[in-house]
Amino acid sequence: MNRSFDFYEFAGVLVPGAVLLIGLFWIFPHTELPLAGLDFSASDLAIFVFLAYATGHLVQGVGNWIEVFWWEMSSGSPSRKILQGKTLDEFTYSRLLEALRTDGFLDVNSSTVPSSIATTITREVYATVSANGRSNRVDIFNGNYGLLRGLTAALTIIFFLTLFVAKDPAAISISAVLVVLSCQRMNRFSRHYATELFVQYVNLQTRTLGEIAQAPQISAPVGDDGLRN
Repeated sequence: MNRSFDFYEFAGVLVPGAVLLIGLFWIFPHTELPLAGLDFSASDLAIFVFLAYATGHLVQGVGNWIEVFWWEMSSGSPSRKILQGKTLDEFTYSRLLEALRTDGFLDVNSSTVPSSIATTITREVYATVSANGRSNRVDIFNGNYGLLRGLTAALTIIFFLTLFVAKDPAAISISAVLVVLSCQRMNRFSRHYATELFVQYVNLQTRTLGEIAQAPQISAPVGDDGLRN
C-alpha cells in the first residue's frame, strides 16, 4: 500500500513521535528498546516511521490536554478572543461581525459572538475559506501549530522522565528550556492561525460583496402600458 503523508500529518504527528522516540533512546541508552538494534536500512526506516506515526498520535493526546490547560490559563483560545473582539481592531471586527451575519453564522441582531458557539463558528469559517481555495496560508499556520503542540507534549514527557528517572541536572535543564520554547512558539502560531483564518474570511466576504455590486443590473422588460411584465 502506497501512503503519503500530508503536511499536518508529517509536522503534527510524525515529527513529535520521532522526537519522543529519540528522547527515549537518549534517556535510556542501555535499555533494550524495540529500535535499539536497527541499522536504519530501508525496511528499518519504514518500521521507525510506523512507530513514530503511532507514537505521534499518542503524543498528540497529551498535547490535547496541554492545549486545554494552556487556553484556560490564557483566558481562551486565540480564535475565541478574536470572535469576542479582544484582539482585532474595531474596524476589522465590525467587518467580521457583518460577514458572519451575512453568511447566517450569527444572528442579525447580535453585536458579539457568544463563547458557547465560538468553536462551531470557527469551524464553519474555515470550511468557507477552504471551499473558496483560500486556506493555503491558514493550513500552513495550523500545521505548524500542530507541530509545536506535539513537540510541547513530547518534550514535556521527556522533561518528566529526565526529572524523575534520569535525574541528570543538565538533561533536566535542557528539556525544561525546550519545553518553554516550544510553548512560546505554539502560542505564537496559534495566534497566526486564528488571525489569518478570520482575515481571509473577511477579505473573501468583502470581495464577494464587491463582485455582486459590480455585476450588471438586469431590469425586467417593460410593457406597452409602462408596467413591468
